[in-house]
Amino acid sequence: MRAKRVVFIVLAVVAWSRAASAQTTDAPLARFIADLVAEGARIDSVASVELGDFLIAQQLGGLPTQLNQSIGFQLSTFPFDMGLSTAKPGFVSVPVNYGFGAPFSVRAGAIGRGKTSVSFNYQNVSYGWLDGIPLKDFQLGFVLRSPAATEARFGRDVIHESMALRIQQSVATFGVVFGASEHLDIGVGVPMMHIEMEGQVQARVFGTVPSLVPRDRVPGIPADVHFFDVYPSTPLQADGCKTSSIDIQGVTHAPGDVALFDMVELASRTVTRRCKASGIGDIVGYLGYRLSNSDKNPLAITLAARLPTGDADNLIGAGGTRITGNVAWRGQSGRFLPHVAAGYTVGIGESSAILNRVTSCTASTPAPPATRATNCTQVPLPTPLDLKLPAEINFAGGTDIVFYRRLTVGADVFGRRIDKLTTFEVSPTTAPALLPGDPLVPGPLLQVKGQGATLLLAVASAQVALTDRTLIKTNLLVPMGGKGDGLTPRMSFGFGLGVRY
Repeated sequence: MRAKRVVFIVLAVVAWSRAASAQTTDAPLARFIADLVAEGARIDSVASVELGDFLIAQQLGGLPTQLNQSIGFQLSTFPFDMGLSTAKPGFVSVPVNYGFGAPFSVRAGAIGRGKTSVSFNYQNVSYGWLDGIPLKDFQLGFVLRSPAATEARFGRDVIHESMALRIQQSVATFGVVFGASEHLDIGVGVPMMHIEMEGQVQARVFGTVPSLVPRDRVPGIPADVHFFDVYPSTPLQADGCKTSSIDIQGVTHAPGDVALFDMVELASRTVTRRCKASGIGDIVGYLGYRLSNSDKNPLAITLAARLPTGDADNLIGAGGTRITGNVAWRGQSGRFLPHVAAGYTVGIGESSAILNRVTSCTASTPAPPATRATNCTQVPLPTPLDLKLPAEINFAGGTDIVFYRRLTVGADVFGRRIDKLTTFEVSPTTAPALLPGDPLVPGPLLQVKGQGATLLLAVASAQVALTDRTLIKTNLLVPMGGKGDGLTPRMSFGFGLGVRY
């Protein structure tokens, strides 16, 4: 009878999450950065048939897509508390660890034959750094160059973009664990994900045109050469996204006889793009087996499979199956319960194919009074990214401390080593991206630092047993130094509720 109830709970949770996932908007978060860079580089609008000469697949397919891939993988695989890990209590009279699990890492133990644990957990995370680079400080710099075919007519212009990002992620997880025997646990975890990404690009044009006044320009250069606009039809909108352009106060404007279709043309522009997506994440199937009978020094092995049920195009899922095997140990010394765990994750499949498509524009026949016209479409990258899900090594360690009868607090460090994760750094000058003859372009420049990163996360937690069958728990994520590898969260809070039958 108890097994039937567990099956019913699992089916109900999965059915509810499937229904909720149908509400996901079609926001292309897997291409968020590349699309934002493209919006910032647009010169004039679709309405005036005068789009940017800077939207070239080779350029957008470089750093912007690599950055999108790195951030997207880390978002879709960030470790959240699934409520699946189980552990015997360190003290028989203190059942706070029994059957409810600890945040982010596994514990050695088993829930017991015929017992069931049902839990709900919620976590909200805001990210502040990427490879030690502050996301909000406009240090993510990009350089875009117009193609050589347009230089004879429009000059050798260069666009510099400085980007700031705000990334918010929240997840509500439902976990069910059933004790098939005294040593074997079987569980399932269902996450509901919500991601919000906001980016702001400050774009400037640098080139051979010495003046905004047509009579002072180089002879033969058209009057409408390379200016941004704030025409109402630009930037382009997308489902699930809101985009706006901002006329920066104090920026010198082009004279009225330059603007087509009554547009306001600018030498620089700021574009803001906000996108969000929600839905079911990658469902986790779990097996845990306690190898030893000792309650004071248990040793266990676990196997967790994250199935590709989440929407990889919106970074809610990884796009493939990820299987993690772990070995966990826990000891006891008075009121201290030290524990360690180590494991290896194998990735099967690939992340979103959207990562290998970007905006590209080609020249077409202009329609008077415009002097130029372009057609823009989504095209494959000339040099595709490797989308195979990387393998990783994960490790965790810390201690629980039992206070009184029903209170346990803990401190843990969780780490992941991913050898095929691209990392980045910032150069204070754009010189590495410029060619001889290019104009002087001030500003920061984002560059690839290398491959391989160690992602660290510190967790402080507390669990209170309300009854022998019910507990509440909280956790606090603490960034492990803003100069570390990978996507680093700001300090954030989570909580959970568990019931044991």
